[in-house]
Amino acid sequence: MPKEPKNFGFRIVLTASSFDYKTYPYKINEMPGEDLLALLDKYIAGDCTVEERRRIEDWIQTMTRDDATWAAMTRDEQQKYLKTLYQDILQKIRIPDDSNDLTANIINMPRHRRFRITLAVASILVLAALGGILYQKNVLRHRRAMMETFVTESAQIGQVLKITLPDSTHIWLNAASKLRYPQRFANHKREVYLNGEAFFDVAKDTKRPFVIHTGGMETTVLGTRFNLSGYATDDAFRVAVVSGKVAVGLVSDKNKTSKTVVQANQLITYSVASGELSKENIPDAADYAAWRTGTLAFHHTNLSAAVRQLQRVYHFQFTIDNKEAGEYQISGHFNIHQPAAQVIKAICLSIGAHYEIHDTHVIIKGPENN
Repeated sequence: MPKEPKNFGFRIVLTASSFDYKTYPYKINEMPGEDLLALLDKYIAGDCTVEERRRIEDWIQTMTRDDATWAAMTRDEQQKYLKTLYQDILQKIRIPDDSNDLTANIINMPRHRRFRITLAVASILVLAALGGILYQKNVLRHRRAMMETFVTESAQIGQVLKITLPDSTHIWLNAASKLRYPQRFANHKREVYLNGEAFFDVAKDTKRPFVIHTGGMETTVLGTRFNLSGYATDDAFRVAVVSGKVAVGLVSDKNKTSKTVVQANQLITYSVASGELSKENIPDAADYAAWRTGTLAFHHTNLSAAVRQLQRVYHFQFTIDNKEAGEYQISGHFNIHQPAAQVIKAICLSIGAHYEIHDTHVIIKGPENN
C-alpha cells in the first residue's frame, strides 16, 4: 500500500514572552496505545496508516473539547499539573527529570533525539496555546450567558420592594409591580424592563446609558433620580424627575430621533391611546414618589385611576358604576396605614360620591345615584 503524502500544514512559533501558562489538561492514559512520540513521528512524517491517523486526530479533538476540568482548577493547580505533564513527557522519551544540566544534555544528544524532545515540548506548548484560547472562550461564554440570564423581581399588593442592581443602581418597586433585568449588564448599555411603578436612583455611568423599557415607552438616563409609573393596565405612563434629567422616547420611533428631555420637577405623560407624549412643569416631583414612605398622593387624578392605585395597596376590588364618576378628579395625600374604609370614605366625600363595601368588594356610586 502506498504511503499517504506528507502534509506540513503550518508552523507555530511560541516565545517565552508570549507563553501564557493557561495549559490544556490532557491525560496521558487517554493517548493511543502506541508510544506517543513514535506515533507523532509517523504522523508528522506522513507514515501513519489511515486508522492511526484517524486515532490521533480523534484524540486531539477529544483534548480540545473537554475543558471543564482545566477551567475548574486554581492557578496553583494548573501550574502543578503542567509541571507533572512535562515530567511525564520527559520520562516517555527517557530524559531524567532530575538532570542538573538538562539543556546541555539535550544539546549534546544526537539530532534525531533532539528532534524528539523538541517535538514533545512543542506538543505541550501547542496544547497550552489551544487550552488558553478555549479557556478564554469558556469565560466569555459564561459571561455572555449571565448577561442573557434575566432576574425578575416582583412586589406584591401592599408591598414596597427595594432592589440593588449589579451596577449599584437602587430601585424601589411599588406594589403589584415587576422588574426584569440581566444578571450582568452589557459593556455598552444597561437595560431593564418595568411593568408597574418604581423609583430609580441610577448609578452614573457615562459610557453605559441606563434604559428602561415600559410598554411603548423608553426612558434613557446616565445617572439621576426619578419616578416612573407604567402599569400595563393604566391608560397613561408618567415620568417625574426629581434630580438630573432623562430622555423619553417611543418604541414606535424606529430611528430613536424624537426623544424628549425631561429635567428636575418636570413630568412627562405618555398616552397609551394616542401614543403621544406631553410635558409639564410640576411643583415638586418628589410627591410622585411619596408612596415609598407610605403615602398615597393624588394630583388631579381621575377617580378611575385612583381606585387602581387603591387596589394595589389594599386587598379590595373596586367597581365604579357610573362612567361620569370615573372622570371626577381628586387631589390629596393619604397614609396607606390608615384603614381602607377611611381612605375610601374621604375620597368619596371629596367628589360627592357614595360607596358600598361588601367583604373585599367596593362599589362607588356617583351623586346622580342618590
